Amino acid sequence: GDNDSGTTATAEIYNPVTNTWTLTPNVHRARFFSIGDGAFTLADGTVLIATSDNLGDGVATSEVYDPISNSWSTPVAMNSFHCSAATTRLRDGRPLVISGNTCTSPTGNLTAEYYGATPLDTTPPTITAAAKKADNTAYVTGTWTNQTVTVHFTCEDSQSGMATCPADAVYSADGTYTASGTAADNAGNSASASFGPVKIDNTGATITLHLVSHTGGGLAGGTASAYYSGSWHAIAGATDTNGILAAPGVPKGSGLSIAVVYNGTRQQFNMSQLTAGNFTFQTVGVTAQLQDHTTAALDTGSASYYAGSWRIIGNTTSGQAPLVEMLPGSYSFAMVYNGTRQQLDGQNIAANPTVTFQTKLVTVALQDHLGMPLDTGSASYYAGSWRTIGTTTGGQIQVEMLPGSYSFAMVYLGTRQQLDGQNIGVNSTVTFKTGQVHSSSGTATSYYAGSWRPFTQDMELLAGTLTFGFSGGHSNVSQVITGGVLNTIY
Repeated sequence: GDNDSGTTATAEIYNPVTNTWTLTPNVHRARFFSIGDGAFTLADGTVLIATSDNLGDGVATSEVYDPISNSWSTPVAMNSFHCSAATTRLRDGRPLVISGNTCTSPTGNLTAEYYGATPLDTTPPTITAAAKKADNTAYVTGTWTNQTVTVHFTCEDSQSGMATCPADAVYSADGTYTASGTAADNAGNSASASFGPVKIDNTGATITLHLVSHTGGGLAGGTASAYYSGSWHAIAGATDTNGILAAPGVPKGSGLSIAVVYNGTRQQFNMSQLTAGNFTFQTVGVTAQLQDHTTAALDTGSASYYAGSWRIIGNTTSGQAPLVEMLPGSYSFAMVYNGTRQQLDGQNIAANPTVTFQTKLVTVALQDHLGMPLDTGSASYYAGSWRTIGTTTGGQIQVEMLPGSYSFAMVYLGTRQQLDGQNIGVNSTVTFKTGQVHSSSGTATSYYAGSWRPFTQDMELLAGTLTFGFSGGHSNVSQVITGGVLNTIY
């Protein structure tokens, strides 16, 4: 360094922790203005001193300080004298000394040199390509879209660094494209990448829809819609008598789906299920049938199915409702017979186009308190309204009813009993039992059941709360009668 009276060959190390300076061994040659204009920290932790002079003579030497061995060494001499030169580092970190003067010549020094071997880079850079659509979602190669697609190249080189990387490729016009690009590093190595095909369809194609019956004939009245660009779009019109509907301007994107609705039923195909430009939907001929408990056909049953709302098929004739054309899927069907109703859910009509309902033979029995049959009982059940079954003969009467839970009622000698929640699918026999009524005083003369009726000793009456009248001035008595037992009153 400089001590105002000359150059010195000393060097010191500053410790910021202890705030102290420590002398190192002397450099091999005294230098002027060494700090700042020619001092470099090298990658291995050593310090390079280059340039400066020793009182007028340009210095063409350099020295390296090793902090581990606390020593100075002299590497190869510099190629030219440099005094008060500019210094910097190259991209790879090597020191560069630029120009300056020779200290003894006013014309200066126009040379520049760097320290260290030129690093060798023979590895090509990496280049990858990816694409996004205008909605910022990823674009998958080979799929159709009606959005602008931007292909972006990413380039990296960990050695000499990147020199060039391809610009983004942007596609918005209809067509099929492949984006290609080449990247180069600063050592002259290169690598290429491509992305495609990119398929753009802004105008869409005309799609012809065919709706045919289970026998292949055209069906009129089917409506259609297409899913693209994130929402469903109605296709104008309906299928004609030949079952044909043309749908212009439908983009062929990978997210395309087509749905057809007929008789309320709906079927949907996605792009992988569709034949380009010609999409055929075929209905299933569905038969709803009604059978009794022996599988014999039953007429006058009313069939329906649910597709957005309940839709009537019609009444059974020879056990079958009119055939109905429905698009494949799973639906709920219902049958009403004699007021009773059964619903079958999740019927996959593609797997089985016949939906069968079968009634239960329900036996309504009337027995006395000992279990013996009683005739002339009048039976009924509730299905929307009370429906008469008939009068017991041999202690019973039978009726065909669709499975479910119902209320039943029996009227006998004016008394009435009702049994609710009778699940005839589990137990198809509904039994009513009377209770025997005995007047301990022998003075009972009447009971009230809609009107006053004559009482006879030990008569059978249906269970319930009844009011009894007596002779001899005794007050009327209200009493609960229990079926299947002997009931004693006053």
